[in-house]
Amino acid sequence: MKHWSSFFSNVWTTFATGFDRPGPFLYFISIIVIAGGVGIWFPWISSGIYDDNSIMTYVFALLAASIADYLIGSNTHKDNKDISIAVITFVVFVIAVTILSVIVDHCLLKNILRGLSLLLLWALWWFLLDHTRFDIDRKTIANATIGADSPQSDIEETGLSAFQRSRSTQS
Repeated sequence: MKHWSSFFSNVWTTFATGFDRPGPFLYFISIIVIAGGVGIWFPWISSGIYDDNSIMTYVFALLAASIADYLIGSNTHKDNKDISIAVITFVVFVIAVTILSVIVDHCLLKNILRGLSLLLLWALWWFLLDHTRFDIDRKTIANATIGADSPQSDIEETGLSAFQRSRSTQS
């Protein structure tokens, strides 16, 4: 029984971590819901019509991106088999609910399933979000070379500026 308690404690801690600072939540609302979901909410507001293709495309695109980020990112839960199996189970559940929302003909049930698939997708995305991406220290910002005439002395010069500099010294 202690494994279940530890599992749910781990899930809750991870889910709640994103609310510690405003960055992840603002990113979620602006990028994931508003900008990413424009293909869903704009047709609905302008004509009152939901498009099953738009919802399917949005769900599968965000689902694929979330899973890819989870697999190749620095997520702290990749080594936890219980969490990985739970993520896979949740993905299958989101896919099943999304497909059911397209198949069902009953209007109220269709809308409930659409909403449920979006809520489940957003919950999964929030859980898989690497919240450490929003923890950028001031030294990293100060050492950033974007827009600088020359790189900081403690940062190795790479890319186009290094190529241009090497060509100018050869001439």
